[in-house]
Amino acid sequence: MKPPCMIMVKLVIPSIRVVVAKKLVEEYGLSQAKTAKKLRVTRAAVTQYLKGVRGEYELKILEKSKVKKTIKKLTDELVKENPEITTIIKNLCEVCKIIRQERLICSYCKKEIPELKKVECNVCF
Repeated sequence: MKPPCMIMVKLVIPSIRVVVAKKLVEEYGLSQAKTAKKLRVTRAAVTQYLKGVRGEYELKILEKSKVKKTIKKLTDELVKENPEITTIIKNLCEVCKIIRQERLICSYCKKEIPELKKVECNVCF
């Protein structure tokens, strides 16, 4: 059984890391090493995010305006000299919350759990 939170961990969190890593490196000019430190991942992971090898799904749902705005807030906090960990966590959780509330994850859930196609699911909201 795969509840929506497992699908979020499998698909959404890695995709958020891809988007944030790209922004930190390409828009803010951070090195891959500094980006890795900010994301609390290895430098190799950042390299793989940038090459599209890891977190391979750069999900279209992350382009939705509310989601995009919250990812920007997350990135803006991460780029600070001394980012506030609680703000980072809050923004990351907010991205997932929006994705679930706006039913943006539903199609992925239905792929993972075909039985959901037969019922009206309201698990996330």
